[in-house]
Amino acid sequence: MDFKQLNPIQQKLDHVSASDEELDLGNKLPEKNKKDVEKYEEYYDRQNGPKTGPKSVLADFNYKKKLDYENYINDKNEKSEFIKAKHLNYKPKPTDTMWTKKEKLSKQSEDDSSDLGLSELDSGDEIFEEYRKQRIAENSKKMNSLGYGTLKSVSAIEYTDIVEKNSSTDVYIVVLLHLHNLPESEMFKSELEKCAKRLGHIFLLVDATECGFKDHEVLPILLIYKNGELVGNHVKANQSFEFPAKFNDTVIQNTFLDPLP
Repeated sequence: MDFKQLNPIQQKLDHVSASDEELDLGNKLPEKNKKDVEKYEEYYDRQNGPKTGPKSVLADFNYKKKLDYENYINDKNEKSEFIKAKHLNYKPKPTDTMWTKKEKLSKQSEDDSSDLGLSELDSGDEIFEEYRKQRIAENSKKMNSLGYGTLKSVSAIEYTDIVEKNSSTDVYIVVLLHLHNLPESEMFKSELEKCAKRLGHIFLLVDATECGFKDHEVLPILLIYKNGELVGNHVKANQSFEFPAKFNDTVIQNTFLDPLP
């Protein structure tokens, strides 16, 4: 039988000696290994439950800090995931740079130019429309001056000049030699004015006395010219109607103007 087993005091001394040897060995470990051992011991001590020793209190404190940090990280990750899920399609507004500002200014200039071009076109259309109306008025005035659209009153000299000027055209020139205060002549004049408004001929009204005609028996006289030539000569024109005292513009047109070649 071993003597140590019979001597409890020696066993205690041996245990103390062994602890001292381990302590001396621990002191000889490198600093890095010592720290690892301490951390392991702290974690090991905490795993066995809370204790009241100095190292156990420190282990509890470190363990609590570790739990707090893990909870903080988990909380932060949860919030981050929530924000990502909530704003998955969110696209932050790009920050204006020198180049984007230049692009905006360039686009605005193009839009302004485009608007200006449309304004100029609108203005051009208005000017063109005004010019067109002016030309129509001028042509109408010119046509009226020549006898188009109206029964124009002219002198005997003017009447011959108009016939001569239109001698190279295919325009018909209708001339009424009219005697004032003669009922048949006044009526013929009134109805012929209606024909002048709708037909494309030149209609002229001439005082018969300027041409040497005063006889009531021959008036009114209707003369028609084309290419400077007399193509119609109707003395006492109303006598060509079925009812010489009752006629109108349609009768005049059907009798003298529609048959023109």
